[in-house]
Amino acid sequence: QSHRPFGIMLGSIAAVALAIMFFRMIPPSERTAHTMLGEYFMSGHASEGGPGFKFKILENGETTNGTYFQLLDRTTGDCGVGDDSGCGMTKCSPPYHTHLRQYEVFEILNGEFQFILEGNVHRAVKGEKVVVPPNAKHTFCRGPSMKDHEELQTRISLYPALNAGEFFPNIVGIFNDAGQNPNPLKVVWLMCHHHIRLVDIPGPVHEAMCVMLSFFGPLLGFRIVDATYAVEPSGGGVPDEEYIQKTAGMA
Repeated sequence: QSHRPFGIMLGSIAAVALAIMFFRMIPPSERTAHTMLGEYFMSGHASEGGPGFKFKILENGETTNGTYFQLLDRTTGDCGVGDDSGCGMTKCSPPYHTHLRQYEVFEILNGEFQFILEGNVHRAVKGEKVVVPPNAKHTFCRGPSMKDHEELQTRISLYPALNAGEFFPNIVGIFNDAGQNPNPLKVVWLMCHHHIRLVDIPGPVHEAMCVMLSFFGPLLGFRIVDATYAVEPSGGGVPDEEYIQKTAGMA
C-alpha cells in the first residue's frame, strides 16, 4: 500500500512519455488533421483569424447563464476541401476528438460542410444542422464541392457552455505563441480540463495524462486562463431551446 502512490506517479510519467513518442512518430501532415491541433488553431488569433479561418465568439457561459457557448466560424479556400476518405488532407480540420460532457451543434449558414462522425463521412449544406452527441468521435472540414473563393460559414454551439469561452481563446493563443510546435503536455492538459479527448491517444493513456497533469501542470507553470488571450463575446447568439432543455442537468 505504501508504494501505491509512487507506482501511480511512475505509471503516469510513463504514459506521458509514450504519448509524446506517439506524437513524434506521426508525420506533421497527419498531425494537422488528426492528432495535433495544427493549422486549425495556427491560422490566426481568436479575435482576428487568419488566412484559413476566422471565428467570432458570440456567447459564452457568462452571457447565457451557462446554458450554451456559440461562435461563428468562417473557413476559406486556403484550408482546402475534404474528399470521400475524410478530412485528412485539409489544413484546417481539427483533430479527431470527443466532447465528454457537451453536445456540439453545427448550423450551416453558407457552403458545404463535411464531417466525420464515428468514422463515417457525411455532408450538410446551407440550412441544415448537424448534431454531435457527447462522446461521439468527430472532426470536420470544407466539403469537396466548394471552390477556392467560397467561404464555409458555420454557427457552432456547445450545450452546456461549461468553460468553452475560455478554451477557444487560450488554445489559439498557445499555438500562436509557440508556432507549429507548442508544448504537447500543455495542449493535452488544457483539453483534459475542458473535458475533450483526442481519439488518437489511447483512452487509458489519455486519462493517465489527465490525472498526472492535474497535479504537475500548475507546477510547470501551465495556466487554464491567460488574460492576454481573452476575447469578449459580441452577442447575437441564436440558441436552440431543445438542447438547452436536454442539457439542463449537465452543467
